[in-house]
Amino acid sequence: PYLLQQPHDEAVFLVEQYHLLSQYFMAAAPRHPLLWYAIQYALLNVWNHQNIDQLNAATTTGPHALHQAYRAFRRDAGVLIDPIQP
Repeated sequence: PYLLQQPHDEAVFLVEQYHLLSQYFMAAAPRHPLLWYAIQYALLNVWNHQNIDQLNAATTTGPHALHQAYRAFRRDAGVLIDPIQP
C-alpha cells in the first residue's frame, strides 16, 4: 500500500491549488525549521499589517505566508526550489 510519509521524511505537505503547500494537511518532525519559519512569517505579517480589521488571512497567516516561509527556508538551506513552478 502507498504510504504518504516515508521513513526518511521529516515533513509532509500536500500541494494545493496554485502549487502552494497546504495548511489543511501537514505533518512535520518536532522542531522542524520550516514550521519555525512559518510562525515567524505569520507573526511578521500580522505585526506589519496596517489595519488588523482588513487583514486577509490567506496572505497574512495562511497559505501565502507558508509559501513565503518555504521559499526562505529553502533559500537559507541553499536549495532553490519553488513549488509554484510545476
